[in-house]
Amino acid sequence: MRKLMLAPFFHLRAKTPQDSSGYRPEVDGLRAVAVIAVIISHFHNPILPSGYLGVDVFFVISGYVISGSLLRKQHYSLAHLLAGFYSRRIRRVLPALIAFTLIAALLICLVNPNPGESLSTGTAALFGVSNVYLMQRTADYFAAPTQLNIFTHTWSLGVEEQFYIFYPLMVWFATAQVRSRRLLHATILLLAALASAAVISKLALGSYFALIPGGLYTLTPFLPYGALALCIPAVGLFKPFGSGRRSLMLCLAVLATASLALFWFTYERDFVAAYYLMPSRFWELAAGCLLFLAAGTMRQHRLRFLLKIPASLIGALLLLSFALPLDRGRTATLLVVLLTTFLIARLNRESLAGRVLCHPWTLKIGLASYSLYLWHWGVIASSRWTIGIQAWTVPLQLLLIWALALASYEWVERPFRYSARFRSVPHTLFSGMAALAAASMALVALGTNAGALSLDRRFPDAPGRQLAAATFNTNRIQNVVDRQKMLIGLTTTATGAPLPRPRLYILGDSHAEQYVDALRQKLPERGVGAAIIGWRCGYISSLDIEPLTRQWMQGCEDYKRWVDSFVSSQVEPGDIVLVAHRWKEKKVKPHQEAVLDELADRLRARGAQLVMIDDVPELEVLDPLLCQKRPWRPLPMEGCFRSSAEVNRDQGVFDRMAARLMARHGNVHYVQLRDLYCTGTICGPYKGGLLLYKDNNHLRHEASLLGAGRLVSRLRSLGGAQDQRAGAS
Repeated sequence: MRKLMLAPFFHLRAKTPQDSSGYRPEVDGLRAVAVIAVIISHFHNPILPSGYLGVDVFFVISGYVISGSLLRKQHYSLAHLLAGFYSRRIRRVLPALIAFTLIAALLICLVNPNPGESLSTGTAALFGVSNVYLMQRTADYFAAPTQLNIFTHTWSLGVEEQFYIFYPLMVWFATAQVRSRRLLHATILLLAALASAAVISKLALGSYFALIPGGLYTLTPFLPYGALALCIPAVGLFKPFGSGRRSLMLCLAVLATASLALFWFTYERDFVAAYYLMPSRFWELAAGCLLFLAAGTMRQHRLRFLLKIPASLIGALLLLSFALPLDRGRTATLLVVLLTTFLIARLNRESLAGRVLCHPWTLKIGLASYSLYLWHWGVIASSRWTIGIQAWTVPLQLLLIWALALASYEWVERPFRYSARFRSVPHTLFSGMAALAAASMALVALGTNAGALSLDRRFPDAPGRQLAAATFNTNRIQNVVDRQKMLIGLTTTATGAPLPRPRLYILGDSHAEQYVDALRQKLPERGVGAAIIGWRCGYISSLDIEPLTRQWMQGCEDYKRWVDSFVSSQVEPGDIVLVAHRWKEKKVKPHQEAVLDELADRLRARGAQLVMIDDVPELEVLDPLLCQKRPWRPLPMEGCFRSSAEVNRDQGVFDRMAARLMARHGNVHYVQLRDLYCTGTICGPYKGGLLLYKDNNHLRHEASLLGAGRLVSRLRSLGGAQDQRAGAS
């Protein structure tokens, strides 16, 4: 019995050529190379900076394998093709994904007191849209928040699943003897209806209620999906070749070229959309599809130039491409896709590369590569919330990844994929939909009870309880500018009464917002109004609004224009305008200095003062809980503590800008607060037992009172000096 239970950990049953027609074990070996590169990169990126491009190797392999799955079978109708194809995809993808998602979701609820972002990503992953969700959240794949999201890596599954919506339809209409004018008309009408609904949701309901956050601009990254949908019936209408496969090849070649151009030109302009969305990745899967089609439709002598290149040389170049630096990501992606395509075309079992890839251990890793991909990130992300990733932990974490992947492969993947019980297509489709519904409801239940599951919230004297109570509660404007709301926030109290004069007006982003309540508490004699625009925006130049900002903060330009109008008409002598930003995010470009120059001139004309404050010494971890020792978190994470010298260097650019503004304008003042959040020369999440931060860069209310105390002293001195000047005049 014991031998039977341990057998899966020591033995993987490889496929044989009889398992499926045309099976190539060397391709499974190539999956092993891809997943190993990804795992190394995710553990420690400097070792293999572009190892994450192993995912792109998977894309090419998927296109190649899926083409074989579709084109080797006889299909009697479109319904027959789709039912068979999607039942196979359900058996292949869904069981392991559901098992991983439920276990990982429970784990992240235990170690992360605020797991909402991870759970939402996991729910999206079940339905093949986590890439769209992450794009909407403008989640940079290489940024800290995505490193702590236990489902970030499922974006690649979303790309593949969306490709599987379009490609089977293209295959059918290219190879079947049908004309599809009615389908073309129906597709156009459907797309027009969907586009109209999306636009109406933006205009009539407002971006807050729209399915995709932001204004009309946020719909543009999704236009290529519509173009792909139109190409489906077009393949059936226009067949330049007698062979359906050649017509399909032409269609794929045209679309792949357009997709590559989309990827190439948007990579640096809108990186998040270029990275996550399927249309900009279509060319990678299409490369594998074209390779399979070319092998079946072109004569061998036309591929002779590929046969002259040693597979071992191509494989060596592929491995070297994983070592390219991150700033060469666009070029590295193209290189990896081309080399993978050439390598699959050139591989055979007798070559040196083929023998390496067909080695039993390589095949074991390749066969379990899907489960390895799922579980490696789950272990890495949960480790970041617990023991961290240190030299001594890596061997243990690798063993855990391997054990979980093998268990998933033997006890989840294989039984569902090859069991006779799931050979019935209707049964598989119904079971898959039921399992998806049950899993999504389980995630909702976990999210509802996350507070009770959190170890940090249950632990005595846990900072998690303090963090849970800390929320933003001022009048931040989300996505669009509500002028009436801003006017109320700047000129009235919570009860609707006019704010007393003189007034303090607070402008900026969430780093200004964190001081609003503290200043109202400590400055009762002066009316304190606030109009906060929110994330990545603020009182900045339109020249500094990047595509990433536009995607979420459509109203940023409107905010500045309205503030300028308000200052010119509403500010009175004795008033003070306070501007605070996350200056690191604004990059303190020359445009920012010019904008503040103009604001200082406007305020001087109104007899008012401009006060700027510096920024907090940000932590280099996402959550301060990662700096709190617990039995499951014995060591503080790297980045919890920084030297004051390092913080001063980071903010030196803004210090110099403020000095230049004060030299040019007598009504401009600058107050440094960051030293208040450090203990001696060390800046960290605590000061004298007080937890400072609610995340890695926003202060808790108790901590904002520290900065507000110094700021109020300076504001009162400015008010007194201004009163003396007024009396002397």
